[in-house]
Amino acid sequence: MFSYKLKFQEHWFNPESIASDSSIPYINERALRARAGLMFLIPVILLFIRLDHGNHDEIIINAISGIANAREYSHTFAYSLIFFVMYEMVTPMFVKTAHFSVTSALGAFFTRKQAPIYQVMRPKIFAWNIGLILAVLCQISLYYTVMQSIAFYFLATCLLFMWLETACGICAGCYVYYILVRTGIIKDNCDTCNIDNI
Repeated sequence: MFSYKLKFQEHWFNPESIASDSSIPYINERALRARAGLMFLIPVILLFIRLDHGNHDEIIINAISGIANAREYSHTFAYSLIFFVMYEMVTPMFVKTAHFSVTSALGAFFTRKQAPIYQVMRPKIFAWNIGLILAVLCQISLYYTVMQSIAFYFLATCLLFMWLETACGICAGCYVYYILVRTGIIKDNCDTCNIDNI
């Protein structure tokens, strides 16, 4: 476990930036984009569940175990996926828990042979907090029947943000963070937050 943690940190973080507790963590942008690609699959699956109304699930479940309530099964599966998203949004926020993140570990593994591109971690933490809020809103809107139609819009927003980061290398939450720093709402002297061409 200890050797895995060291190996993960080697590919996920800039090792020099986590050498001491007072250091500002820098994170590997290539591994982040690979992770975003994996996370992109989750809102895709949830959208299919939302649009399909569980019909295919009903056939599969009846054939295997005779359970009739496919819609309930679909929602249970959706709840589980959203809880997984919440877990994946929280664990990478901290150096000491990042190695527990499944998608972060896979992202670091898939990009281990690529030259890392490091950027400061704080804007990403801000973006992950936005992702966590969206996941909570999805969970709430799926739970209450009267709000289930709203879940589609939350999922579409998540899908757009994930696609932007995976395909275009654009972190929407990071850009919001940069704007808040430049307007003085957030006090931060991180080097990537002060660029002029955002």
